[in-house]
Amino acid sequence: MKKKALTQFGILILLLVNGLSSIVSGLLFIKNPIGLSMGLHTSILKQRPFDTFLVPGIILVLFNGISSLFVLWKVARTSRDAGYWLILQGMFQWMDYCSVDYVEII
Repeated sequence: MKKKALTQFGILILLLVNGLSSIVSGLLFIKNPIGLSMGLHTSILKQRPFDTFLVPGIILVLFNGISSLFVLWKVARTSRDAGYWLILQGMFQWMDYCSVDYVEII
């Protein structure tokens, strides 16, 4: 397997795992915003801007899940602009991390 094809395959696998796991966990957070379905409790959100896991669940689904699957589609099609979409996906993940865990960053 060529190096470029191997790299593309690795990117596809990572995007697929990230997209599907983000959608599943985000939907679980939306369905049960208290977090019990994920084995979490809202007490871990004490120093965060959210009272429940509803907003983090929506962020997970939109910015990590759906965008990962969209970028997966672009990379699989070997679209000319796939690299730009990969960079944008990385920025989405960084924004997701900052919006949920901003207290530790500042």
